[in-house]
Amino acid sequence: MSITHMSSELMVTEHIKENEYTWTLASRFGDMLDVAESFFGVRDKSYTLLGFEFWSGDHPIIRYSGNPTHIIIRLTERAQTDVREAYYELAQEIVHCLAPVPTDELPTNRLEEGVTMWFAHYYLKNKIGRSMPLPDENSPYRQAYDAVAPLLDNNPTCLKELRKQKKFIEIKREEVLSAFPQIPEGTVDYLLSGFKS
Repeated sequence: MSITHMSSELMVTEHIKENEYTWTLASRFGDMLDVAESFFGVRDKSYTLLGFEFWSGDHPIIRYSGNPTHIIIRLTERAQTDVREAYYELAQEIVHCLAPVPTDELPTNRLEEGVTMWFAHYYLKNKIGRSMPLPDENSPYRQAYDAVAPLLDNNPTCLKELRKQKKFIEIKREEVLSAFPQIPEGTVDYLLSGFKS
């Protein structure tokens, strides 16, 4: 990975007035976590969130740092110089930090990936006043987003009760059908199936 000049807006805060400072990636990290928990339920506190780092991969991920309960969010190189990209990637990964699942144990499902996409777009638009284009309509991320967005657009907290102290992957078909009888069974099956990017 090449070291690039990082946007100072990501790491350097400036004093605005008494008890008010500009946002940084670290302060947005905390705010995103608060908003995500208010929408989708509290995070599993048996995991310690260590912060974030940058890597040469083509998409953001969470990684387990030596101790299987220590999590670091990895953002892409693009996020070092593009503030909007950094916040977008961070918001996606914050959702995965609510109830982490090591990928060698279970794959994530389309419900969780749809929620990550929805949350990233929501947060950028409503908390930062910026937007990001949705992925191409053939992208599995876009398809997961399209399946979950109608629920969350109407009620961002609608999954909170279903996820109570659960991982998204542990939510059962019957629970979704009971909570959302208006959703076609095929859509429920799609959302609860394993996600492949």
